[in-house]
Amino acid sequence: MPRPIWNHNRKMSKMANRDIRVAYRGGRFVPLDPVEYAEGTTLTITVHEEPEEEACAREALIRESFGALKGLIDREAFHEYLRESREMRARPEPKLP
Repeated sequence: MPRPIWNHNRKMSKMANRDIRVAYRGGRFVPLDPVEYAEGTTLTITVHEEPEEEACAREALIRESFGALKGLIDREAFHEYLRESREMRARPEPKLP
């Protein structure tokens, strides 16, 4: 649904949000798909860079491993272990004179 915005003339207008994939070539943004705008139409572009292939592969591995430990450990016992380990002191209490 278009959201209302204020334009430069202080009149209320509707702005349609639309994603258009573009490539940057020769100092210009070139649409990768057909667009329905008249020649000379001024648009505001918000850039969302697509992640590098390596980052995408890393994210895919993380997503695939989600839930891999489910059923292999006792959740309640693990939480109890964490609570107990946080209560233990790593160093002895200092002796003050």
